[in-house]
Amino acid sequence: MAVCIGVLASQLGNVSSYAHFNDNKLLDGKEVRLKGTLAADQPVVYDPQVDPNSFTFYLVDSRGVEGKVVCYDEKPRDFEKSDEIVLTGSLHDSVFYANDLLVKCPSKYVDEEIEKKEI
Repeated sequence: MAVCIGVLASQLGNVSSYAHFNDNKLLDGKEVRLKGTLAADQPVVYDPQVDPNSFTFYLVDSRGVEGKVVCYDEKPRDFEKSDEIVLTGSLHDSVFYANDLLVKCPSKYVDEEIEKKEI
């Protein structure tokens, strides 16, 4: 019984809402989840010859605040076409360091439906 309560309590600690770049939660270096979209006017810097397991980009959070992200993961294919990005990491010196990345890409079926309607 005590083990079940401990597991439940630890899982409840992981349930959190998404943070934003100007949240106080980010300022003290805690690990948080950040959700947003890729800043279209900023570069995505990835050089697999130098480091295949990290890349840099800018994210616009749901409040419209843009921030720099360094992601310690392989850059997903078609990353620039992503609809939504969810990151787990922490903020240090105005840069968000992500150790986990989840990308929601547009569905290939959306384009197929548009093409079918045009016929």
